[in-house]
Amino acid sequence: MRYIRTTKRKTAYKKRHLALSAIEKMDLKQIRRCLKYFLLVKATIDSPLPNELEEYFQLLIESNTSLQTIEIPDPVINRRPVSLTFDDVDADICYHRYRFLKPDLWRLHKALKLDEIEDGIIKIGANPSKYIKCHTEEALLILLQRLAFPTRFLDMVSIYNRDTTALSKIFCWMNNYIRNRFGYLITNNWEYWKNDFEEFSECIRKKVVEKSEGAIDYPEGSYLVFSFIDDTTIRTCRPGGGPAEEGENAERYSMLLQEAFYSGYKKHHGIKFQTVELPNGMCGDLFGPKSYRDSDVDLLEFSGLVPALFEVTRGGKQFAVYGDGVFPTVGNLISKHVGNTTREDR
Repeated sequence: MRYIRTTKRKTAYKKRHLALSAIEKMDLKQIRRCLKYFLLVKATIDSPLPNELEEYFQLLIESNTSLQTIEIPDPVINRRPVSLTFDDVDADICYHRYRFLKPDLWRLHKALKLDEIEDGIIKIGANPSKYIKCHTEEALLILLQRLAFPTRFLDMVSIYNRDTTALSKIFCWMNNYIRNRFGYLITNNWEYWKNDFEEFSECIRKKVVEKSEGAIDYPEGSYLVFSFIDDTTIRTCRPGGGPAEEGENAERYSMLLQEAFYSGYKKHHGIKFQTVELPNGMCGDLFGPKSYRDSDVDLLEFSGLVPALFEVTRGGKQFAVYGDGVFPTVGNLISKHVGNTTREDR
């Protein structure tokens, strides 16, 4: 059984460990004065307090403090000797839970080359006696269900009969495995897609004509935008909040680490990614993560996207990527028109 404390209003930073807001802190001072009065009365008289005063005393505490104790029962875990496999998945709910049809699970398992792992068992941990062992099919199911937003590890405990710690470690292992083995497929991958630029731009041109009801019509073959660029931010906790190494009296991380990921504009810490999306739903290029302090233009410069597109389109049509107004119009990048421009210019 776990016990947590909640607060009714926004928690003050200095009293966060008490789950008290700034207003409740002021109310607490008044309650302490009342408590001193009641204790003084109890100490001076031998008889108990009148019922009315005792009821008022309890009501005063319950209505002015927010230290509410909530009981959360731990999930029941029925240990099983075997792992969950694709055969155990119900075909009727497979797509809704994993975003894949049941016959496609084996194809995805083979495409990710999970069948090449020895004995088909993943071992996670540094101590062999405390390994978290998981079959590759079950690990893939955990990854897919977790990515099918919104899904929490607590909701998955009853399905896989594993605690949230084991589920989290398996999920992280699968993420690292896919990124390390297949990450190159979405990094500097323009050579793979360059033969499809013409088809992509034509699809976008037709969609522009459809959405504008014919008001914007480019001649066939003249529209050169083939993809779209944008940045995505992910809010994080404050990095470097603990010791930098193990052991007693260990040194702590420098405060510069927290400042490096803090955005004064958004007022929180985070990381940022830059993606280029294609009309077929695939990610043409991915760069990141970088600090939230870096602007979209900084990520564009660090990624080297414009020189890479120039090399791919050298000697042919200058196909371009379209972005919002924060990006500059340079090379093979076209941004949204801002300012006082005419309709013809736009």
